[in-house]
Amino acid sequence: ALGRSLEEALLKSWLSAQGNRLPRPGGIVLAYTPTGRGRGGLAEAARLFSERGHPIVTIEEMGIDGYETVSVSEAVDLLKKGAVDLVLTTGYAPWVDYEVRRVAVDLNKPIVLDSRLAMRLAQAYAKVRDPLLLEALELRDYWLAMGVRKVF
Repeated sequence: ALGRSLEEALLKSWLSAQGNRLPRPGGIVLAYTPTGRGRGGLAEAARLFSERGHPIVTIEEMGIDGYETVSVSEAVDLLKKGAVDLVLTTGYAPWVDYEVRRVAVDLNKPIVLDSRLAMRLAQAYAKVRDPLLLEALELRDYWLAMGVRKVF
């Protein structure tokens, strides 16, 4: 995807994948790490989403400090009720969080499985003033913006 900035291009690319969408205003973001990997990146992503007005919920014993903690069954209930708009998680520990991931996928909730991608998406979301107004431009417009005078 093309954009006027890396952040705009990343958001456009991520949003172009089937099922991916940004959280609604005030929509809950569920962020947790079953293995402990990527905790710093997830914490940064959670902070940025929180600053944009999204409540952050995390799961007991897999959580990120400073946010509301719920049990696995409560997280599943929040997903089923439609309260969660985005799931950010890392690591692969199906014995711990299979049910959360399964319900998120079954309900077509966007799920990010990498802390670095979660952090970069959150940074892009924080930087782009109104992500709902992202527009697709003609390739010619991008070339002209880069200073290329002769466009095919």
